[in-house]
Amino acid sequence: MTEVRVRILLAVAVTVLLGAVAPAESWNQIPAPDSPAAKYSHSMVTLDDGRVPVFGGEDYRGDLQNSTCGFRAEVQAWEPSSTTNSPPARLWATLTQISDHEVALFGGMGEAGEVLDDLYILDLDTNEWHEVKVTTPPPARKLHAAFYHNGTLYVAGGVGRDGRPRRDLWGYEFESGTWTQGPDAPEEFWRAYATVYCGPPCPAYNLMKGEWRRLKTQGDEPRPSTWPRSPRRTAWSI
Repeated sequence: MTEVRVRILLAVAVTVLLGAVAPAESWNQIPAPDSPAAKYSHSMVTLDDGRVPVFGGEDYRGDLQNSTCGFRAEVQAWEPSSTTNSPPARLWATLTQISDHEVALFGGMGEAGEVLDDLYILDLDTNEWHEVKVTTPPPARKLHAAFYHNGTLYVAGGVGRDGRPRRDLWGYEFESGTWTQGPDAPEEFWRAYATVYCGPPCPAYNLMKGEWRRLKTQGDEPRPSTWPRSPRRTAWSI
C-alpha cells in the first residue's frame, strides 16, 4: 500500500494566487442577498459541502462580535444562524472543520484585549455551541494557524499574551479529551494559514514523522497582502 504523506503548509495569512490565474479571468462580485454587516478579522472556514460558517470579528464601529452567519455556495446566498450558547465576542481566532457538521473555534482576542485559550464546538445541525473544558489548555494565542487531521485539532504559532510571536504546536485529541504539545516550528510565525495536503512531498510539518522541515521554493516570492504588515513574512517559508 502506498504511504500517504500528510504535510502542513504555512504561508502568509492571505496567500497571493492571482499570478496563477489566466489574464483573461477576473474577480466578480457575487450579488448575494442578505449579506451580513461589514466586519474584519472574523473567523471562517469552507466546509466540504460548500457551506461557509463565519463567526465574530470587528464591525465598522470597532465593536467585537459573537454572531454566527453562513454562506451557501450552491445557492450563493447568506443565511443568518440563530445559535445558542455563543462564545464570547472575539477576533483573530481560528475556525476549523472537524466533522461533516461541526467546526471548532480556538483562541483569539476578546473585548478587553485579553488573549484567549478557550475551545468551542459548533454543531451546524443543531446550531448549538458548547465549550470544551480542559484542565491544561495550550498557551493562549491570537493570529495563529489551525488545522484538523485524523481526530486531532492542531494549533500552532500566533502571538501570545506577552505580545511575542510563538512557534509551538499543540494538538487536541477529541477521543481522549487532552492537549499534547508537539515539536516547535523552526521559527516564530503569525498571521499564517495552514492546510492538510496529501500527495507528493511538500513540507513543512510532517504529521506522520512528527517533525518540521523548512520549505525551499523557486521563482518570485509572493507580495505580502495583509495589514498591518508582518515583518519578514514575505516568503513561502516557515
